[in-house]
Amino acid sequence: MDGRWVEGAESQSDFRASIQPAKDKDYDKLQALAEGRRVESAVRIYTRTQLAVAGDTDSNGDIVIYRGDRYLVTAGSDWNMGMRGVNHYRYLAVRQKLSSEEGA
Repeated sequence: MDGRWVEGAESQSDFRASIQPAKDKDYDKLQALAEGRRVESAVRIYTRTQLAVAGDTDSNGDIVIYRGDRYLVTAGSDWNMGMRGVNHYRYLAVRQKLSSEEGA
């Protein structure tokens, strides 16, 4: 394949969500998804907004900024059961290290 990777432009949008610490069993699942990278911090995101999950499409997945940190959405499930007021999506997101943190 001839070609060169070109980073896409970022866009920003606000949405409402409940963000909670990931549970121990989530870390076990995320270790297998992270292509050998060590997961040090992860969150669960509950929202009515559909987010892009890394690896599900040609995109890199959505980044959620929470308390100044960037989290990559790496897993998700649809909890839209047709019950008004209960429909939502649940996602797992992994904190992205800044390049200055890589050597730390």
